[in-house]
Amino acid sequence: MTPIQHLSAVDTEKDILNLMISIPDETIPKVQAEIVADDLYREVHKPIFTTLLAMYNAHEQIDITTLTSRLHQKGELERIGGVTSLTAIYIKSLNPGSLDTYLDVVKDMARRRKAIGLMDVALSQVADLSEELDLNTFQTNLAKIMTARYVQEESMDDIAHEFMLDITERSSRDASDFCVTTGLPNLDRIIHGLRKQELIYLAARPSMGKSALAIQIAINAALVQGKNVLYISLEMGKRQIFGRAVANLSMVNAETIMYDNNLACKSDEYKAVGEAADTLRKAKLHIRTQDVNTPQGIFNQAQQIQGKYGLDLIVIDHVHLMRSGLKGDSDNLYANMKHISEALKGMAMSFDIPVLALAQLSRSVESRNDKRPMMSDLRDSGSLEQDADKVLMMYRESYYTHEEKEPDDVEVIVRKQRDGRLGVAKMKFYKQFSLLTPNGPDFSGAHEDKHFRVPT
Repeated sequence: MTPIQHLSAVDTEKDILNLMISIPDETIPKVQAEIVADDLYREVHKPIFTTLLAMYNAHEQIDITTLTSRLHQKGELERIGGVTSLTAIYIKSLNPGSLDTYLDVVKDMARRRKAIGLMDVALSQVADLSEELDLNTFQTNLAKIMTARYVQEESMDDIAHEFMLDITERSSRDASDFCVTTGLPNLDRIIHGLRKQELIYLAARPSMGKSALAIQIAINAALVQGKNVLYISLEMGKRQIFGRAVANLSMVNAETIMYDNNLACKSDEYKAVGEAADTLRKAKLHIRTQDVNTPQGIFNQAQQIQGKYGLDLIVIDHVHLMRSGLKGDSDNLYANMKHISEALKGMAMSFDIPVLALAQLSRSVESRNDKRPMMSDLRDSGSLEQDADKVLMMYRESYYTHEEKEPDDVEVIVRKQRDGRLGVAKMKFYKQFSLLTPNGPDFSGAHEDKHFRVPT
């Protein structure tokens, strides 16, 4: 086992306890939001820490006398070294402005100790040839250690204040200030944009245009709204995604962009393609296609981008090509998809951003007269439907009549919305440009939300 004694900050732990005793009202709320007792290295510090938290949360007076009395009542006073040891912690005069620095040091040491413990276990597993090597679980546990955050409890008064403040601020700000808009006003008026902590599924049969819509939403978020977007593709390579994005912006046929050997000789189209490519150079769009077929792989990429640039939206194309990364994940497809969907919802909550995940529909939709998709058409619909905050489905009638036209008529059907109405946003789909445009108002059966201001 790797020695960890040097990964401690005993004096810093004492300083934190000192401040908690000296000025509890100023320090304890911040301390209990940042660390827990197990983050302390010295065992004798832990009962002092937990006792101080218990006294504070019970609204008891805290000073050296009351703390000594409480520790004595609990039978902990002798364990920590008696009154002499407690007084030695308290006697030093400290600057409360240093508390943040003290907490950072203790958290860093705690993470390092936990990481070493995890690595010791991993080394043992690597050396044991009788066990299957499970590096994904190791990566997952390590990521949890390095990104762990302690959430401070909020009172109803705090929640009410933030709730009303949010309502007040919404009346004077554009939608893009507090969510990621799709760039399609008739759709945004129904779903109110893509909101923080939401998991949104965009589902359709193959070739309906869901990848085109996802790319367009990502482009709009990155270019128009200045958002940092992580685009995960398990279906297309980076060059193909970029080509579709260029077609969307340049209005040059995607097939011409990707395959016409004489494009450089066509001055107008070549110029438009070049301008679109230059525009995309500046986009805060991060495309990833490698090592992202598991929730952990996506989490790792998202963590890197958030740390370096910030992160506002994750788009995944598509969820049915993902693996859970768990042992035997191919044995039970429903359990596999359940784990993936729960992990994506957890990712939206953890990063405090929306996650837009594309999904396939089953063939059962094609056996009905009305082929507009329903929730039951979602493959593995139980877990996806349960975890989703919103479910959008795409329908093109010409897909089934084989009478495709340009532009084509597309419906984006809102089948689920936790806190809003359902409805249909009708679009025009220019397949050759990977472009969708609004086609009149939404058909939600409800009046337009005039307070949802879509930026122009």
